[in-house]
Order: sequence, then C-alpha cells, then structure tokens
Amino acid sequence: MKNIQLAVLTFVFLGFFSCSKNDNDTVSPTPAPSTTIDVNSPWQYSIKFDGTAYSHVEGAQDFQGSVGWSSSLVGAPDPSSTTFSSSLDNINSNVEGFGIELGRVYFFGNEVDTAVFKDFLQTGPRNYSVDPANGVSVGFTDPSGTYWSSSFGTANQSGSLFSITEYKTLGMVLWSYQVKIKATFNCKVYDFAGNVKTITDGVYVGVFENYY
Repeated sequence: MKNIQLAVLTFVFLGFFSCSKNDNDTVSPTPAPSTTIDVNSPWQYSIKFDGTAYSHVEGAQDFQGSVGWSSSLVGAPDPSSTTFSSSLDNINSNVEGFGIELGRVYFFGNEVDTAVFKDFLQTGPRNYSVDPANGVSVGFTDPSGTYWSSSFGTANQSGSLFSITEYKTLGMVLWSYQVKIKATFNCKVYDFAGNVKTITDGVYVGVFENYY
C-alpha cells in the first residue's frame, strides 16, 4: 500500500513540475508593423510645410489620387510635347492637396511612345522650373485654402532638391500606361502674392499615366 501511495505522489509531483512556468522565461514581443515608405506603398504624400507636418494616404479622409497630362500637338518638322501630373487631393474640399507636374516630353506623331514615357520617369534628380516645361513643379494647398507652388513668385530654388528615388511599371490600365514612383524633395513655395514658405522632408508615392 505504501508503494502505491509513493507512486501516486511521484506522478502528481512530476505532473506539477512539468506544467509549471519558469518565471525567468521570456516571450519575444510581436514585431511592430513596418513604417517604411517605398514605391509599393499606397498613394500618399508627407511634407513639413514651414515646420508643420502634413500627410495623407489615398482612401483615408476622402483623399484620392489623380493623374493628368497636357499636350501641345504641332505638325512636323516640329515636335509635339506633353507634361504629366500626379496629385493626391481631398475630393470634398480643396485643402491639404498636393501635386507634382513633370515635363516636358517631346515626341513626333500623336502620342508619347511607351518607351519614351518610361525612360522619362526613371530614377534620378530633377531641376525645378518656373513651369513644368523644363523640369518639375510642386504645389500644396494649405488648410486655409491658399495654394502654394514652387513655380510662383521669384521661383528661386537655390538649395532645393527633387529626386525620383524608386520606379515601378504598372503596365496598361484600361487605355493608359501607368508608372508608379517614389520621390523625395525639399523646396521653397510661393503664393500668388509672392509670399514664401518652405517644404522639407517631402515624400511622394504616386502614379503617372500616359494616355493612348
């Protein structure tokens, strides 16, 4: 009988020991989600406008991405030309929208060739211009509804930078060929009265489109 009791007690003790938790055990924390913004991120922008941060992502707070182009068609022997634009705007108001215009692409015929369009948006720096015809122009509408552009006022952009850092082809979407980019930038922006403010830490991820 004593042998049976000893066996039972031994079993209970071993069972308790095997199920007990060691207070020294550590549990690895769940990794935080990545906050890295790259060309695969949703359409978005983030800037510091005179030190105040603004950022929006497509699909949140009524913001929606849009694309555009402006062509000047002329006959041979002169080339035609097109500028391309991409923006993220609030569809219910005009505030805190941000956009980029790039140009100008020269071509012969009725449309920009896909290879030319893709090459135009490859990674690398761009020069600011008083209009997008010879480089890049960026624009931002502040919370009061005032529009600011890098090509207004004196358009002085000494020390400013704009660079396409990542590039991804999306291919044909309906009747358009799309390319997605990530750009980083800083610049001076001016309102219609010539007042100046600065944009720093700028990041833009968005689509440009060549329509056929």
